Amino acid sequence: MRNTKDGRNRTRKIIQRILVSVLLAIAVGGAVMVFCLVGESGLWGYQARIVMSSSMEKSPGTYVDHYAIRDISAGSLILIQRVPREKDARDAFYADLKAGDVLTFSYQIIGGSTVITHRILRIERRDGGYTIVLGGDNGAHVGTQTIDTADAQSPNRVIGKVVWKNRLLGALFCTLRQPQWVVVLCAFALAAMFLSTRKRKGGPPSRRPSARREL
Repeated sequence: MRNTKDGRNRTRKIIQRILVSVLLAIAVGGAVMVFCLVGESGLWGYQARIVMSSSMEKSPGTYVDHYAIRDISAGSLILIQRVPREKDARDAFYADLKAGDVLTFSYQIIGGSTVITHRILRIERRDGGYTIVLGGDNGAHVGTQTIDTADAQSPNRVIGKVVWKNRLLGALFCTLRQPQWVVVLCAFALAAMFLSTRKRKGGPPSRRPSARREL
């Protein structure tokens, strides 16, 4: 009898943990989604984006293991410290950049502009700004990009510096962007909640041991 009760308790705890995990995933994914959908303005000086290409994935021909930000696979979530708007803060931001840092920037291509996340290969100070040469870590992606921060008319501009990345949260965001998966997760959470409640209320009533009758 005790083994049966212990088994029910373990089952209930497992269901509760699954329920908490699913609800936590939905909450975190929703927060990430809001952060990503805020757009260019970002929040508190930061912006979140999903990396859509594999140009920053680890490559045998590129040694980047000594950098803090490396091996950004397609679908990863990245957190970007935006370039400040105030001049003094903006100047300090650029002065602190160095080769090896990863930047997210808007870059002009044929047919329009696109947002790219690449590593700084070279950065040189010049009158009124910096010349920044960037490239991807993946050897399969050939080519570099150059940004002149002193050219106010250029469509090429730095959005910010990548300070953190996470593949799991990126996958969670991509999942929650699809309505059918949101429905599945919510249904799973409701089912787990129902089973947990049923297990808690169910089970045979406790029986007190009957007193021995004395003869």
